[in-house]
Amino acid sequence: MIPRTGLARNLRIAASPDEVRLDFKQPVAGTAAVHHFGLVDAVDRRIPNSIKVRYPARLLLGIPEEDRQAIMDDLFDWLESEGR
Repeated sequence: MIPRTGLARNLRIAASPDEVRLDFKQPVAGTAAVHHFGLVDAVDRRIPNSIKVRYPARLLLGIPEEDRQAIMDDLFDWLESEGR
């Protein structure tokens, strides 16, 4: 879809003792948000009076349902084994 958004140069990692967060750097984050949520944005931001368009929502991030189910199954198996 947007082929170069996942390049390492466009990503930012923030780590703490409790979590790890992976974010997009600007301006890639803005472009990704517009396309992910289906927001209104200028066609060409470099042109002052560029027309504005509502882009269709295209999910860029997410977990497929079969992966989500596999994760839930593993989690429940782990919880059952810890309870013994």
